[in-house]
Amino acid sequence: MTQSIRNKPHPALAGIQRVIRNHRQCLRRTGAVVSQSGGLALPTGWLSGHSDFGPPQQDKPCNQDRLVLWRSRRKTSAPLHWVIAMADGVTSSYHSEFAAGLVCWSALRSLVDSARQAHGSTGMNAVYAAAGALRNAGMAYRRQGAGWHPPDEFSSTWKHRLASGAFLQTTLTLAWCRDDRCHLIRIGDGGATLYQSDSHRVLLPVNADTQLVHALGPDTPLIEIDDELSVALHGDSVLAVYTDGIARHMQSDPGSMLGVLRRSLATGNRCATASAIIESLKQSDEESLQDNLTLAIAIAGI
Repeated sequence: MTQSIRNKPHPALAGIQRVIRNHRQCLRRTGAVVSQSGGLALPTGWLSGHSDFGPPQQDKPCNQDRLVLWRSRRKTSAPLHWVIAMADGVTSSYHSEFAAGLVCWSALRSLVDSARQAHGSTGMNAVYAAAGALRNAGMAYRRQGAGWHPPDEFSSTWKHRLASGAFLQTTLTLAWCRDDRCHLIRIGDGGATLYQSDSHRVLLPVNADTQLVHALGPDTPLIEIDDELSVALHGDSVLAVYTDGIARHMQSDPGSMLGVLRRSLATGNRCATASAIIESLKQSDEESLQDNLTLAIAIAGI
């Protein structure tokens, strides 16, 4: 389907891409930004992230995960140090990969903008910003798409998708470091694990029943937050945030990533830590990795 979408894009897609470009330009004025793969140096550590299509999959024409990393340009006095924004487009939802990108950039922009205010960054404000962006995109799809339908779908099928809201649906997971604490909020089945010394603690456990997964969409009547929490980060802290493709592996063997992480860090290429971990997992445990794979690592992040 991806090729046919590119041959004949929906008119509203240009609006989504324009919004994302605007967010990216504004965020670059306040900090450094990485999208999908790369790393960022922190005053006492670094961020590393990578998003991968994963093993061959019949039901996924493209990588529906999106990842954005941001860190402040201010080295020491910034109240908001860094942000990880991660989303996983719902497979059965049309154009979900664009929805995932839209919520990542919109939520990130909200967190960075609100950090300048007295009350500071709030996860709920970021979620509301992401949900509002999806609602606007949904209205644009219905308003601008009269007579349009995907080349490989019947017009009646597409009309049903529009009426039922079966398009632009995505999960969202945010992690950000403000002052001396790391905050996390998620909608859906993203996961997070905190490593300290030789121990680990699963902060965001993932529900194996995909039927119970919440998501954001253009017609979401009520935003249901699955988890919201904050933790202290110390000098030896390593925070791993990931989509459900990696979460399945983490639930079956949560301590294994620590060994892979140490071997990766030993190579000295810190920015490629997340990429190296995903490649190692693909080689050692391909059976449990049957989805797109996205991982972000924050090391000694304050």
